[in-house]
Amino acid sequence: DKGEWANTFAPAFCHFNNTESGAGLLYNFHVVANESEIAPYGWHVATDEDWKILEEFIGMPADELDNTNWRGTTEGDQLKEESTSTTGWFFYDNTVWGNNASGFSAVGGSCRVYNGEWGIPVLRYSGFWWTDTSKNGYGWFRNLDYKKSGIFRFTANPNYGFSIRCVKNN
Repeated sequence: DKGEWANTFAPAFCHFNNTESGAGLLYNFHVVANESEIAPYGWHVATDEDWKILEEFIGMPADELDNTNWRGTTEGDQLKEESTSTTGWFFYDNTVWGNNASGFSAVGGSCRVYNGEWGIPVLRYSGFWWTDTSKNGYGWFRNLDYKKSGIFRFTANPNYGFSIRCVKNN
């Protein structure tokens, strides 16, 4: 329910457009903030620092890691699942931009907006992932887009619904 989603301060999750898809679940930041509820034993929700380590490993210049908005050149393509005409990321200008060179296999699962509405109206166009790092009550996230090759970094209202990735503890 849109109203419930928009007004909750409790952990919540949903399927995109309330229908099961291959893109998985979308979680509000309240789930991430209470990660004992979501991360399996021996794992944790990726931190902003975990993401920066990955981004630098796949080639993002160190002086861009702390920037916000779109950063990098082709690092986002290296994270995206390779596409076909019917699966993976949407084709833009008949070009497949995702190459999954990193093995991350990111899928475009869209998002749920803080007011309960659905973000990008279809899957395969955009994907959003929470980190477990917050700033002034907002959560840091990453975004990949079907027609961009970089990686977007910013903070969002905790009632957005994004995907998550877990990292194995050392």
